[in-house]
Amino acid sequence: LCAVFDNEEVGSRTRQGADSTFLSDTIEYGPWKLGKRNDSVPFSIQPLINKIGGALATGIVSVTLVLSGIKHGDVAAESIDSLGKLIFKNSMLVIPLILIVLGYCIYSRKFTLDEEKFAQIVSELKERGDIIEETKEESNE
Repeated sequence: LCAVFDNEEVGSRTRQGADSTFLSDTIEYGPWKLGKRNDSVPFSIQPLINKIGGALATGIVSVTLVLSGIKHGDVAAESIDSLGKLIFKNSMLVIPLILIVLGYCIYSRKFTLDEEKFAQIVSELKERGDIIEETKEESNE
């Protein structure tokens, strides 16, 4: 039995995956919605969120092992009764699958930032003066 979970985006070729791309695209959403620009907050909070997620994942696995009755040692798998196996399988396969589907449903309904919406946000921020475009001479200096 093998389960592989990708904590980033499937198909990405970098350690951060598309996570950093989504984050940088959503940076413009804050000033557009709230009227105040603070780029550093989302970028500095992201590592904290990743650490909390990792800690929660470790805690869930630990609780699952305790509840399923797995003991430390060479015969750990043989010491699990049928209820322990059911707890283990549900915790490692069924519950994550349900949460992935639930997360996808929430994402597909709530995340509406596509290329067209992003271009509209950037355009409105430029009109308000929240984004200052560099000229070619400024960027060459």
